[in-house]
Amino acid sequence: ANFNGPGVTTAVRNLIQNIDSSGVSLANANNGFDALSANLSGTGITSTVDHFISGSIVFADSNQDGKISVGEWTSNTSSVGTFVLLNTAIANDVVLYAGTDLMTGNAFQGRLAAPAGSSVVNPITTIIQAMINGGQAGTILEATNALKGALSLPINVNLLSYNPLFVLADGTANSTEKAIALTVQTAMQQINTILIHAMNVVDISSNNVKFQGAGEAVSLAIAQAITDAAHSSAGTINLADSATIAGIIQAAVTATGATITGAQIMAIAEITA
Repeated sequence: ANFNGPGVTTAVRNLIQNIDSSGVSLANANNGFDALSANLSGTGITSTVDHFISGSIVFADSNQDGKISVGEWTSNTSSVGTFVLLNTAIANDVVLYAGTDLMTGNAFQGRLAAPAGSSVVNPITTIIQAMINGGQAGTILEATNALKGALSLPINVNLLSYNPLFVLADGTANSTEKAIALTVQTAMQQINTILIHAMNVVDISSNNVKFQGAGEAVSLAIAQAITDAAHSSAGTINLADSATIAGIIQAAVTATGATITGAQIMAIAEITA
């Protein structure tokens, strides 16, 4: 009975999209199915937000317009940074914003997203969804493969269910597992830093773009930069490089019509790096 409803159907479809002819993708999908099974109840699918953000507004963006529309499922994250996407919810992806970062006690000033049914929502799932929304990837598998390649992430990790903070806090995890977790967490933190700084820049320097629109624009700019890097001769991108960050901010500024000088963009990029 738990495996009924459009929310579950979408989650399973997204997991199947992550499978190709390789044994690694099949193993990753199995891990994803295990995570889905562990987080699935008669009510819905429980997801954990990276950094454990409580009190966030979360919604199922069924029409993928980046904002809450009439009839779309909405909720809030719990006191421990989780939410339950109802089995009956119609969703292509979930989006969340606002709330309190439980690791710092500060207000969360970002915007995160993930394909519906993901057991984690974090900066990496945000860019995976942005790559799909922006047309840089036709499937979740294509998006995750490009992102893993560009950021030099381990291929044997399911990015829709993997929580590096859990692994880093696990006393039974071995040194290899912790090294993988640290690599993924570092990439998440780099993306998150760019998201938050660039979002604030676009929000402040534009009269026509609301904060969530700024977040979507920055996510799409990062997605494009990662896609370009994945298809370049180098094949990778350095998100700690100020010139790379400046290019991402400039793309978001151009897309939103925000007003800010190149010198200001570079100054912000150097601080972010």
